[in-house]
Amino acid sequence: MLSRVLQILAAFLALPVATAQSNSVSNGTQADFCAASSYQVLGQAWRVDFSTGGLIPRATYLPPDTVKPPILKDVFKGLPISTTSTMPNATIVVVDNFSPITIRSKRNAPASTGQIVDLEVRHGALVRQHIVSLLESDGFKNMPTGSESWRRGNQTVTIRTLDYSAFKGESAQLTRQLNATLDNIKDPVVLLNMSFVLLRCEALQAIQERNQRSPEQRYTTQNYLTEIASQRKISSDQAFRWTFEVPADNPLLKKLAEWQRTFSKRNRTFLAVASSGNHGAKVPSGLLMPASLPTVIGVGATNWQGGPPGLPQEGNWSSPGDTQAVGEWYTLPPTTLAAGCSPSSAAPLCVATAADLRDWPNLAYRGTSFSAPAITSLLAVRWTRSSSSLCSPTSMRPAVIQCRGTCSIGAPTTSPRPVISIPFSIPRC
Repeated sequence: MLSRVLQILAAFLALPVATAQSNSVSNGTQADFCAASSYQVLGQAWRVDFSTGGLIPRATYLPPDTVKPPILKDVFKGLPISTTSTMPNATIVVVDNFSPITIRSKRNAPASTGQIVDLEVRHGALVRQHIVSLLESDGFKNMPTGSESWRRGNQTVTIRTLDYSAFKGESAQLTRQLNATLDNIKDPVVLLNMSFVLLRCEALQAIQERNQRSPEQRYTTQNYLTEIASQRKISSDQAFRWTFEVPADNPLLKKLAEWQRTFSKRNRTFLAVASSGNHGAKVPSGLLMPASLPTVIGVGATNWQGGPPGLPQEGNWSSPGDTQAVGEWYTLPPTTLAAGCSPSSAAPLCVATAADLRDWPNLAYRGTSFSAPAITSLLAVRWTRSSSSLCSPTSMRPAVIQCRGTCSIGAPTTSPRPVISIPFSIPRC
């Protein structure tokens, strides 16, 4: 299914609301599509209250076994802290929205009638800190302190960021910026973390403008889809497709496949990882982009017990992906949060006063936005070289990425059960 991705892996292992009245649901080639994080498009498939559904002020609202810090060996149970393999240097590029977005929640438990408290959070910075925490939990240290690089033994992992908020996430501009960023990276392994979905720019603009006008009403993605279905006299499924279905000639989708080929020709590894979305398990297969692209590893979410995420009143909010990782709930230590919200922080998590942090002392967060970087981090530090052939001389044969003590590619196995299993097809030699 993801043969382009596997070819790269094989090389590495060897080394306002729309008012149009048309009933048409075709996106054609004229519509602009924009990247948006879960903090920009409210609602989705989880409980909203006064928040995005993915962030609450206090982890203590939750049962202890449902919320943990991002520690790699806990996210992927059974992985050892250290590795004896020689690992190549890698660069992770976090493509995200780094502008502060106001998140609203209840001072007390989300279902209560407590006072509303606000916090300006940077989604991209939280994703980046999530990756940093995972790396540091696996023995990496920031060297030199304050730099973009983390080191463990002979391996260095560099974290670079691309903030798409300056051009509102428009996919053509995003593609140009990303291409320039990749051209300046020399490491043999490059991983792209995309904790966003693409949707029509006019839809994103409509949702954001409505929330700016009436923030107390929390206009959600579902509100928008309902209005579009009514205006265009189409079904709810057609409205979803009209909003999210990206044409094949979208510049970002085309370029992602091209980058795979370019890196492969240079005997380098390029892996693109994306969050599958938080719109629930009923999303049509292959719809949400970029996670559904064949050259991208789409990541859904589980809870800490390995089951579907979601509060009892919600059900499973994770959209399907190629694989899954823990996406509910995570928390950061108060010291990390305070340091990240300091004016002197190199990558500020939020814009907050001391009073704000008293209202949000140890916030808890969730979403496929954070299960995806768990996979990204794992791929950056756990791949091992293999001398075994990764292609079949006669036909396609299925394979999985298996991660236990180390990660490698091989034929499917049922016992012992892999910690993570990503289905691929191995191309002919």
